[in-house]
Amino acid sequence: NLAAGKKVTATAWRGHNRRFKPGNVTDGADSTYWCTDDGITTASLTIDLGRPTFVNRFLVQEYIPLGQRIEKFTVEADNKGTWQKVSEGTTVGYKCILRFPETETAKIRFTVTGSKACPLVSNIEIYYIPEKTGSLSLIEVRKIWDRGDYNSFTDLALFNNRWYCTFREGKHHAGGDQGKVRVLESRDGVRWQSVAFYEIPSKDSVVYDLRDPKITVTADGRLMLSAGASLYTGTERTGMISKVAFSPDGKHWGVLQPTNIKNRWPWRPVWHNDTVWVVSYEAETQRLFLEKSPDGIQYTTVTVLDYPDNFPNETTLRFDNNNQLFALIRTEKENKQAFLATAKPPYREWSFTPLGQYIGGPNFLILSPGNYICSGRMYIEGEPKTCVVLVNSEGEMSEPLVLPSGGDTSYPGMVLKDDLLWLSYYSSHEGKAAVYLAKIKVKSL
Repeated sequence: NLAAGKKVTATAWRGHNRRFKPGNVTDGADSTYWCTDDGITTASLTIDLGRPTFVNRFLVQEYIPLGQRIEKFTVEADNKGTWQKVSEGTTVGYKCILRFPETETAKIRFTVTGSKACPLVSNIEIYYIPEKTGSLSLIEVRKIWDRGDYNSFTDLALFNNRWYCTFREGKHHAGGDQGKVRVLESRDGVRWQSVAFYEIPSKDSVVYDLRDPKITVTADGRLMLSAGASLYTGTERTGMISKVAFSPDGKHWGVLQPTNIKNRWPWRPVWHNDTVWVVSYEAETQRLFLEKSPDGIQYTTVTVLDYPDNFPNETTLRFDNNNQLFALIRTEKENKQAFLATAKPPYREWSFTPLGQYIGGPNFLILSPGNYICSGRMYIEGEPKTCVVLVNSEGEMSEPLVLPSGGDTSYPGMVLKDDLLWLSYYSSHEGKAAVYLAKIKVKSL
């Protein structure tokens, strides 16, 4: 921590009382903080590093016992007497970590440009994290299904030594189309056969668009297929419901059952021990709900994620061996960068690390402590591509491995077997939206 114990000055501090002095933000104590007088909602803190130093990470924390207040801020570096903006953000909350290009500077300035009330900052840390790289090598890609008019939104699972791939079939991407869900099975990833097909018939002029299917293995050793259904009257979406079906062996499938999640979109259920967890998002309020269930049908809400206001939606969850929970979150506002978030039990306090990259249809796996492999839609020279990247806990990202893709593409399913990543995705780069399976050699960070 390059800021530890360093001199800090401020444009304002509460009554010039030493209890609220600027130096509190670098003293390493959780119980101290800097704040301004009531009514002062914009102010700056300048950290003097003592000499020119390379930096590329900035961490800031609010004094949460008195509430989250900061709504907008900038981070600047001194360049021979001129302040240059290196990063900016919206909410801070418990912890916000910003990644920016390597910069040599002797001073860093943190400026609150908007706050609900006088800002309270408990901690600032500054780091230089050397660039880290891993390697990803594409072994092969093959098209495994294109029989539907429009094949999209895939997921992948390995169950009893057989591969299962699920996806949506329809006539279009969205907009009132009757989406249907298919499940394929394969012994080798080469020859596939359909083992399940689901649709909800239209009723009273309402069209049901089944989409975003996900497939996972339950705690008691069954396959669980989940999907959302958008309800359309014409091209107007009038509601959302979620459905689930189970199979004991991958060949015999039960009927679609409703879950108790309504008017929210549960993205990717993941089983951990004897409980299934999911983040559902509410488009109208831009909120994320962490939910859990003993059976995949009846869910209870654990918490609403205190998430930066960037229009979050699709979220994938993963647990590590220490029961820590990680989330990869897509956003659709401002710079649209994805976030990697983490929380410890009981999963009510979250920290967020920006990745500096848009990821649509996000999925990821934990390779080792602090190392992850992520995939989804990214924009390469302005064109949408399905990509795979290696990421560490600081948000450091490798160069993307770009899969053969384009047009409408993404929504990967991921299974890591030994050091080989099996990845399903869809793409329309060959003219028709079809489902593909890639095999990728992985060398972690």
